[in-house]
Formats: sequence, C-alpha cells, structure tokens
Amino acid sequence: MNPLKIVLFAGISAFATGLYSQNSENNPLSRYGLGDLRNSSPSWMLGMANAGVAYSSEQLFNNLNPASSAFLLQTDVEVGLFAKRSSLEDAQKNTYSEWTGGIQQILLAIPLQNAINDLLNRKTRKRFMGLHLGLSPYSGMGYNVSIIDKSDTNNILSRKLQGDGAITSFNIGFSYRYQDFSIGIGMDYLFGNLNYNQDLIFESKPGSYDSYLTDRQHISGWKPSIGLLYRKILNQADLKKDNNLRRNIFGAGLTVQIPNKYRVNYSALHIARYDESNPASGSVTDTVLNITDRESEGGLPLGFRLGFMYSHQDKSGILLSAHYEAWEEASIPQGIEGAYGNTFGIRLGGWYRKGQHHFDPF
Repeated sequence: MNPLKIVLFAGISAFATGLYSQNSENNPLSRYGLGDLRNSSPSWMLGMANAGVAYSSEQLFNNLNPASSAFLLQTDVEVGLFAKRSSLEDAQKNTYSEWTGGIQQILLAIPLQNAINDLLNRKTRKRFMGLHLGLSPYSGMGYNVSIIDKSDTNNILSRKLQGDGAITSFNIGFSYRYQDFSIGIGMDYLFGNLNYNQDLIFESKPGSYDSYLTDRQHISGWKPSIGLLYRKILNQADLKKDNNLRRNIFGAGLTVQIPNKYRVNYSALHIARYDESNPASGSVTDTVLNITDRESEGGLPLGFRLGFMYSHQDKSGILLSAHYEAWEEASIPQGIEGAYGNTFGIRLGGWYRKGQHHFDPF
C-alpha cells in the first residue's frame, strides 16, 4: 500500500478525534445512558436503508460485516461527512433552528494480497485475507437551555440546563476467506465523555441558596463482533464461456455482537451558593456532593444481524436484513434510572447503477 495513504489516513484520524470531542449539535436525547446513538455507515450504504449485512464488493468495504474485507481486491479509503438541520418549538410557538454537521466516518480497508501480481502471474487463489481500520462517532449529545419562570413575581426562578459530549468508536478488524465463504472479527473500542450541568437561581430572593450541579461520565470499553459472509456467483459456468456476460450474485451474511462490559468513571460536584447576587453581603458555598472517578460498569447487549443480497448483472440489486439486540439483559450503570428494552427491526434496500465497465449501458 502507498505509504502516503497511511500517513494521510493517520492525520485525518487524529484531526477527527478532536472533532468528535466537540459539542456539534443541539440534541438532548440519550439512549441507554450513552447519548444519542449514531449511524456511522458510509453514505452509499445509508442510501440502501443500511440493510447490507450480506453485501460484499471488490471495491467497497462494508463495515456492517467485518467479514467483507476478505472480498476486497483493492484498498478502500473513505471519509464521510454529514449535515443535519434541527428545529425546536417551545410552548409559545417560538421556533429555533440550526444546521450542524461533522465527520460521519473515516475508514481504511486493505486486502492482504496483491490482485495485480496474481493477474500477472496467472495465479488463482482460494484463500484471501483483509484488514480494516476506522474511526466513527458512536453517540453524541448537546443542548443548552435557559428557562426563566416569572409565574410568581415574588419568586422568579432561572434554570439553566447544559450538556455536551460524544462517544467515539475506534474500529479494527480482520477477515479470512476460503473460496465463497469468509469469517471476520471486529473490535470497536468506545471512549468519550458525557457532561451535564444544571443551575437553579432564585433571581428575586437575596439571601437564597442557588444550586449548581455538574456531572461527568467517562466511558470506555470494547464492543467485539463476529461476522460470517457467503457469496455465490450464480452464473459462473456461463461467465467462463463468455467474458462479456455480467455476474448474478447471491449473498448471505450474519453478524453477532458479543455482549461485553464497559467502564464508567463518574464524577460530580454539586454545590449550593448563598447570596451570590448580593456581593456586598458576601457569599458562602456549601459542597453538597463531591465524587471523583467513582467506577461502575454498564453492559453492551448480545446482538444479531441476518441478511440476504441478490445482485443482477452487476447493475442492480436488492438487500434484506433483520437485526435484534437484547438490551433487557444488559446491566445498567450506577446512576442511570429506568429499564432497558430490546430492539428489533427489518430493513429493505436496493440499488441501480450503470454497469462497472464504461461501455455498459444504463
């Protein structure tokens, strides 16, 4: 592989790590106590409903299944961007909107054999291997809300809620293929911080205790997975007779997300500050709660993705997949209230394109 590509990939990855740590959106949602979970698939896969657990290609790595890198015949480098418009409407029908965006994913997938040398040497392989590296957002969170309650003119309350943070996923994986069947393993390392701040101020009450709450979670842990992929060229016998024909391909894929623990380091500083609005009389600060890096554990669930693919003449195709995650069995970190629920979904997608050769018609 060209060393320049490796240097470029490493440089972009280091730059993107800093971007992921920034608050880049107005989104207070959090699922499973991990922020708003992101979809980090490449844009071409999102355009097919993210249903491609059975998809394989000689040019494109499919990060939904770590076994797909063994089907690559050339290096695949991808950098994806996203843009999103968010709108918020309050009780008075006031609307607040903003555009946000960032890096969707950075991906490098490398075949561990040289297809050009094999062609020049007239070598036919039965065994193939592939490696992939990547960096993508796992979840994100960001909000900044100020509320002033004047319903009681003798007791005006000001409340400020602010949160930010992100969890990033560093991806690494390896796959091995024998003829039409491949197996792969993927290891995603999750790391990041989620920060929460709450202020409650009694604007019209000098001599009152105002509350300031700061909470922080540092999350880290591995999310392992195993992938299986089968691809069969249905008209292989006809292709040997006529090289001008195009392939009809059937594919089936399965991924298993292995349940694992992640570590949570929780820190908190909750204080009550007396008479901050009247400096002449002085102020007193009481520490109500002070916690530094209290360790606990959360759980990532057992999950399955099963899918099928059919590609016709290398020009069109259809994808079908189902996924299930057993979140009810996963442990909840200390400080998170409520209960998890299992997830299940079915996805259907497809594509149509010009043929892979310049002389192919639409």
